[in-house]
Formats: sequence, C-alpha cells, structure tokens
Amino acid sequence: MDGTFFSIVLAVGSNTTINHPYAGAKRRERYEILRVDVDVVFQSCQSDVTHTAVIGAPHHEQRSVYTRLCQVPPQTIAAAQPGDNAENPYALCQHTQESKIVSITSQAVGHGLGIGMHEFSILHAHETAPIKPGMVLTVEPAAKDSQEFIYHLEDLFVVTQSAPKILTTCIDADDIFVIQ
Repeated sequence: MDGTFFSIVLAVGSNTTINHPYAGAKRRERYEILRVDVDVVFQSCQSDVTHTAVIGAPHHEQRSVYTRLCQVPPQTIAAAQPGDNAENPYALCQHTQESKIVSITSQAVGHGLGIGMHEFSILHAHETAPIKPGMVLTVEPAAKDSQEFIYHLEDLFVVTQSAPKILTTCIDADDIFVIQ
C-alpha cells in the first residue's frame, strides 16, 4: 500500500462503549447509535476522525444529546491558544459539556497528532505542557445517553498564532447522520 495505512472502527449499540470492539454477528437495530472512528496514515501524515450516526430516524433524546455535544468542539478548539497549557481546553470542554447537561466520558478530550496517532500534548485535566503554534491536535468529546450509548465526535485542528484552524471540514456534522 506504499506507506498508506487505513483503520476503521464501527461500534454499534452497547459496543459504542468499547474503544476498539471485535466484530460480531449481532444485527443492527433501529435507534441504535453507531460510532465510526477512522484513522489514516498517508505519506507519513496522520488523520484521526470520529463521528456518530443513528440506525433509523433519531428519537428526541438522541437528537438532543447529539445537538448538545456538537456545541462542545468549537468552544474547546477556540480555547487552544498558544502559550496556554493543555489543561485549559480540557477544563473548558468539561465545563461546556456540564453546562449542556452532557456528561463527560473520558479523562482526556483530545491529543496531539503527528508521527504517532496519540502524541503529546494530551488534553487532560493535569497536562501543564504549553500549547504551541503548529501543533496538530484533536478534540474528541463523548457523551452517553440514557441507554448508555456513546456519542463521540473527533475533529482535527492546527494551532496558529491567531485562531486555531479546523482541518476536518469534509463532513457536515451539525445534524446526526442517519442510516436507513
């Protein structure tokens, strides 16, 4: 494959709580959540993107959880300013999720991306490393609904001297993706 690597994780229903679940024979059911996590390495460049879908038309709670979760990444990305510590975007993400009444499900809400898939800096409550221009970071908040399904979004951005630049612009994720 000439240095190209491609990995995709499809987690449905209760398997959304498992980062890298094994494939199974269970049939998808209406209203189940589907988490899609795609990792690609092409000519030494990494990508790591995750989005959420629903099988069939989403019901009210699913649309509500997803809509509230979608409000978290832009505010978290905007908080990643040069000179700030990596704990600052984490704290804002946690605060934003709590204000949207969407529980945070991870000890980290993003990571660096470069030669490796999960690099320094980790957006974590105790990470005091400075954020620097040129860093490529992910922000990946996740939330649970009342059925314990995980809704997960992951976007890439690069830190600049002015405003962070979002790199994952190929999909309109403002509304939950529906699989009929």
